[in-house]
Amino acid sequence: MVEVIVEPALDRGRNVFLFSGQGSQYFHMGRVLLDGDPAYRGWMLALDEIARPLLDGSVLAHVHDPNRRKSEDFRGPKLSSAAIVMSECALAFTLIERGVEPDLVCGASLGEFAAAVVAGAMSVAEALRLVTEHAACFERYCEPGEVVAVLAPVDTFHRDPALQANAELVFADVDEHFVIAGTAAGMAVVTERLKSCSIAYARLPIAYAVHSAGIDAARSAVARLFDGAPARPPRIPMLSCTQPGPVRFADREHFWQALRAPIRLGRVVDSLRSGPWAVDEGALTFIDVGPSGTMANLVERHLRRSEGSGERMSRVARIMTPFGGELRRLHEVTQALGSVAIRTRPARGRPSTAWLFPGQGAQQRGMGGELFERFGALTAIADEILGWGVADLCLHDREGRLRNTAFTQPALYVVNALAYRARIDDGEPEPDFLAGHSLGEYNALHAAGVFDFSTGLRLVRQRGALMARAEGGAMAAILGMSEAEVCGLIDRHRLELDIANLNAPTQVVVSGPRAAVRTAQARFELEGCHAYVILPVSGAFHSRWMRPAAEHFAAHVAELELLRPRIPVVSNVLARPYPDEGIGRLLIEQIVRPVRWTETITGLVESGVERFEEVGHGAVLTKLNDHILSRSLMSAGRHSSSTTFAPTLRTTHASENP
Repeated sequence: MVEVIVEPALDRGRNVFLFSGQGSQYFHMGRVLLDGDPAYRGWMLALDEIARPLLDGSVLAHVHDPNRRKSEDFRGPKLSSAAIVMSECALAFTLIERGVEPDLVCGASLGEFAAAVVAGAMSVAEALRLVTEHAACFERYCEPGEVVAVLAPVDTFHRDPALQANAELVFADVDEHFVIAGTAAGMAVVTERLKSCSIAYARLPIAYAVHSAGIDAARSAVARLFDGAPARPPRIPMLSCTQPGPVRFADREHFWQALRAPIRLGRVVDSLRSGPWAVDEGALTFIDVGPSGTMANLVERHLRRSEGSGERMSRVARIMTPFGGELRRLHEVTQALGSVAIRTRPARGRPSTAWLFPGQGAQQRGMGGELFERFGALTAIADEILGWGVADLCLHDREGRLRNTAFTQPALYVVNALAYRARIDDGEPEPDFLAGHSLGEYNALHAAGVFDFSTGLRLVRQRGALMARAEGGAMAAILGMSEAEVCGLIDRHRLELDIANLNAPTQVVVSGPRAAVRTAQARFELEGCHAYVILPVSGAFHSRWMRPAAEHFAAHVAELELLRPRIPVVSNVLARPYPDEGIGRLLIEQIVRPVRWTETITGLVESGVERFEEVGHGAVLTKLNDHILSRSLMSAGRHSSSTTFAPTLRTTHASENP
C-alpha cells in the first residue's frame, strides 16, 4: 500500500512578485503557457473577454497573430498595455492557485497596474480600462516619443550636454546600461550622438516618452480617468519603483508617478534586504511574472553588485522569456515555492480517512473567519471572478444575500476551499477519500486535482446562477421515514415529487412544484412522519424540474479540461468513486439526480474508512454521519461488546486552524 504524504514546504522566506511595464512585450508572448497550462489559459481567455469591448476585438488574437514574427516590434500602446497586464495577472493568479503566494508585490511603470490587481487594490477590469485609456490620452495629447536603452555607464549621460538637452534619464540602477526617454525629435539628436561616439543602444518598443516631460501634456486627462474611482489600500504590501516605502493608496497620484517618475528598482531591492520587510533567516525570492524576465535580470545584476557573499542570499526566478522553457520553469517554481511538497512512501498504518465538504445549508454569517486574511491572494482571485467581495458577504451579509443560492454556492465553495488549503498548509496528510454534499462535491473535486480553484469557482458561480433562476419549485425534509417508505407513499398517491437528498436512513428530502410540496405535507404527516419541514429554497433542486438548468450548465462543462482525480472522490450520483472518464457528465446529472449521502458514507465505511473529518463551516455533515453510522452499526450488530471498530467523526470549522 502506498500513502500520499503532504508535508509543509521548507521555510521559503518571503516571495516578492515583480511586474514589468512597457517594453517587455512581444508577439506570441506566453504562447507555450497558453497551449500547455490549463490554469493560465483559463485566466487569459477570461481576461480577453473583459478586454474585448475596450479594444473592439481580441487581444489574444492580436498577440498571437500567425502572420506576426516574435522579433517584430509590438508598439501599439493600447493593445500592448492590455496584453502586458493580462499576461502578468494570469501568471500571478496561476502561481497563487498552486500555493506560490506573494508576500509583497512590486511593479515598474505600467506593471504597477498589474501589481495593484494582485495586491487587491483594484480589479483587473479597472486596471485594463485604465491602461487602455491612459494609452488613448497619450495618443491624443502627447507627441510621439522614444525610450532607448544605452549600453554604457550612466556617467556617459551626465558628461554629455547633447544627451542631457534632448532626453531625460529614466533608469540607471545597474552599471552596464541606462535608459533615457524623449520626444521623437529630441531622440533623433540623441541617437545620432550615440552613433558618432560608437555607443551601442537599443530602442524599446514604446511609442511615447514615458517617465519624462514628454507625457506631461496628458496629465490632466489622465487624472480625470480616476474620477469617481475610490482609492483602495492594498491587501498585500505593495512597493513602487518610483516612491520610497509602501503604497498606502493606489490612487491617481500614485499611478501618475508610476508612469512619470524615474524607475528606482535598486532602491526597492535594498529596502527589502535591510528595511522593514527584511528576512532574518532564509531567502528573499524575487519572482518575475512579466513576459520577458527583464525585472529578474535587473534584480540579479543589482544583487551581484550589492549582496554580500554567503549572508542571507536572495533568489530570483523568472518564468516567461522570449526563449522558451516556460512550462519547465513554471513547474520548477511551483515545486520549489508552493505551499506543500507531495511525495509518496509506504503507508505508516494511520487510520483510513475521508474528508467531507458541506453544501448549501451550512452557510452562516461570520463563516470564514481569519481564513480570508490568511489567504488574501486567493480571496482576491475569488472577488475578481465573482465581481463582489466574498469576505464581506460571509462576515457581514448586510443585505441577506446568503439566503440566495446564486451567492450561497460561491461563498460556501470559497470557504470550503480555504479551509482545505489551511489544513494542507498546516501539514496535515491528505485523506484516502474525498466526498462532498451537493455543492461540496465541487470542493472535493478541487482537492483531488480535477480542476483548479478558479475553474471550480466559475463552475459553481454558473451552477448557482442557473439554479437561482429555477423558480416555482420547493423542497421539503421528511424526518422519521425511510427512502422505501417515502417512495412508496409517492407512488401510491401519485404525488408530483422526486427524491432529492438521501441524507440519513430516516431523513429524506423531496423536490417538486411549490404547490405539490405544500399539498404533500398533510399526506406525509397523516402516514406517520416525525416532521415535514419545507426548506427555504426557491427551486426544486436535484429533481427532473432542474433539467433546463442542467442543459444550460452542460455548455459550460463542455468547455473544460477535467483531469483524473488523484484521490478517490465519491460521486453524489453514483455513491461510489468517480471514474477517470465522464466526470463532466456526472456533474451535469448531479443537478437533476438525488444526493445519495447515506450510501456514500456506508460505502466509505465498507471501503475501510475509520475517520471522517468535515472540512468547511459548521457541523452539518458530522451530525448526519453520526445518525448514519449509529444506525448502520446497530443494523450490522456492531453495537455488541465484541465490536472493535467504530468510525470516528471530526469537524474542522472554517474559522479555526485545523
